[in-house]
Amino acid sequence: MAASLPVPTLGAADIVLPLAFNFETGGTTVTGSGEVVTVDAVADPPGEAVSAGELVRKLAEVMGISGVERKVDAKVLGKTPEADAEAILQRPQPDVPSAANGKLLALTHSDAVHFHVGSLTAQCAWPKYVAPEPVVTLSAKDAEALGIANGGTVRITSDEGETTGTAEVAKEQPAGVVAVPSGFAEMRRLFPWERATGPVTVNIEKARNETE
Repeated sequence: MAASLPVPTLGAADIVLPLAFNFETGGTTVTGSGEVVTVDAVADPPGEAVSAGELVRKLAEVMGISGVERKVDAKVLGKTPEADAEAILQRPQPDVPSAANGKLLALTHSDAVHFHVGSLTAQCAWPKYVAPEPVVTLSAKDAEALGIANGGTVRITSDEGETTGTAEVAKEQPAGVVAVPSGFAEMRRLFPWERATGPVTVNIEKARNETE
């Protein structure tokens, strides 16, 4: 595993490789308008931390893999791939589980507080104060069927593991689908590596302290 901060999932890794932040390495990037620009590092990376690209190159060197270039041509970075909508629609669809026998489909989302996987926001006081626990969003129809109240504690279980969260009953949430935030490591553990954002089939029920 490569990481820039001591995130909770480090404990599950056998090997941890130090990864520098983008602002510690600089390099070439492409703006939203397609313009290729060069940015400079504003700080030195600590210890032996390197950029993601340099880390891949070092691993390739150790493994004896050739052809991993140290630089990428700006023309390649600036090239906008042509999208063939018809070809995309004809691609084989992944094996997506269906919500059957009272189970729900879970998908991850990035909320406005814990951005993406929460590797940065989990280290900051304000996000942890505003959103200390993961919120599990489910439809009003599913909440009623499961006897779950808005704001109650629920237990969510998949084939990969289980965890708890605070229920949010939303009218706009589609029935049969539950949304969980990716910014909490305990929620990401519900998903297998090959389907990190879902969907996966889960069971949801009131936590034990909610039924007592």
